[in-house]
Amino acid sequence: LSDKYGAADSGVMSYERVGAVINRVRAPEDIEFIDLGGIELLGAFVEDDGIRRRDIQDVPLLTMPDDDPDSWYIPKAEAADLYRGHEIATHSRNHPHLETLPREEIVEQILDDRRALEAVAGYPVVGHAYPFGSFSDTVIDVLGECGIRYARTVRSTKRFGVPENPLTLDPTCHHRDPEIFRLIDEFLAAEPTDGDMLFYLWGHSFEFDRNEDFNSWEHIDRVLRAISGKPGVEYVTNIGFFEHE
Repeated sequence: LSDKYGAADSGVMSYERVGAVINRVRAPEDIEFIDLGGIELLGAFVEDDGIRRRDIQDVPLLTMPDDDPDSWYIPKAEAADLYRGHEIATHSRNHPHLETLPREEIVEQILDDRRALEAVAGYPVVGHAYPFGSFSDTVIDVLGECGIRYARTVRSTKRFGVPENPLTLDPTCHHRDPEIFRLIDEFLAAEPTDGDMLFYLWGHSFEFDRNEDFNSWEHIDRVLRAISGKPGVEYVTNIGFFEHE
């Protein structure tokens, strides 16, 4: 069968507010979906520990002293509950340009991150998002050796093709792409007569606080309302898509 899928990358996020926004967008009862990283209907990567913000709306405020940078991040003690039911992916230990490192250091960056996340998640972590979007053939090889099954780039295609190599998963577009609503309309109107189609949205929710055109909480709310709960679209997680394949 040929089907259409939706997926997204959430990035470093103010999780509570993301949840408040996306939880207002519901799929029909006959569509099964999984809540991932707060992006309920489209699937998600979770790139970092997440940022707790004082300017969250629609949810209780959190205490975050300005003089304590560590308080900006979600502590491990809270992470297990926060990420329950989410799909977590690696992003490296400390966000370097992986392609500039010796092979052994790339291995350490991936495995250290994977082990730490698995200790929180309680299940195998098999996805990755490239820091800075940069990589090399060596990085791709190391990811495979470290048990990573898919990795998202930042090379927006503005198309809906299925990646030939899951370790170079190119997204359809960034959430702030001015053409995003045209792409959504094109995707929803298309007939997947020649294989599966994948709409893959990526971005970072900390960007929503900038309140720019195509880059605000109101914008992502409109995006999700435009694409969620549509008949004929199967909403999947990242690993769910590749397991279907």
